[in-house]
Amino acid sequence: MTKKSELEQALSYEISSPHLWYYRAKIIRVIDGDTCIALIDCGFNSIKMERLRLEGVDAPELRPRRGTNVEKLDEKARAKVATERVRELIEGKQVVIQTKKTGKFGRWLAVIYLPGDSQRTINQLLLEEGLAVQYPR
Repeated sequence: MTKKSELEQALSYEISSPHLWYYRAKIIRVIDGDTCIALIDCGFNSIKMERLRLEGVDAPELRPRRGTNVEKLDEKARAKVATERVRELIEGKQVVIQTKKTGKFGRWLAVIYLPGDSQRTINQLLLEEGLAVQYPR
């Protein structure tokens, strides 16, 4: 048996490996409290537009599907507050995102670091401010 070359070893990791990837991105549109569209700098002069879902966070829906009319109006009002807070913090701004996989609807699950703060994330902030709940993994 021959040893694999260093290049072959470096490229042989599985797609499902636990590697996390960090990218610079500009948030161009906030869709709701836990979804946005970003222009992501992939490196090597490559920029890609992707829909991102905040990992581990579930914000109220702007278009609730379940519940009575009163419950739907309440959820819609809470969703507007969460969406506006996310817009205020990251829309149109340069951020750093951390991601490793897509969710069941094809959106990249991401942790988005607040602009100018390498320790705090929008994911944490929404939970702390009660604008979202922890999404079960």
